[in-house]
Amino acid sequence: MIAAATDTKPVPQLGQNGPSWNIGYAWMFCNCIVTAANALLMRGRMKSLGFKDGDTMFYNNLLSIPVLAIATLLFEDWSAANLAKNLCVPIPVHLRSPYKLKCWQP
Repeated sequence: MIAAATDTKPVPQLGQNGPSWNIGYAWMFCNCIVTAANALLMRGRMKSLGFKDGDTMFYNNLLSIPVLAIATLLFEDWSAANLAKNLCVPIPVHLRSPYKLKCWQP
């Protein structure tokens, strides 16, 4: 999003006010470098601890749960109207499919 947002504006030339390079692409470059470094360093650390791929995946997912829980509490709409709109509506027993569905999302 950051790189795309700066693509819509003309790039200032040298000598004008503002930077002469596109900040979005610099951000993407930094993101790629940091992500690659993280992947390589974590792979080395997990191998030194004797973790298997399943263990690594389990602990990565376990560590992401608090981050996602905090983000959903801060940024999601938890109003009563939204909960009533998005929660599961029970299906009567005689209308259930062979897959034993117990709810229907309108």
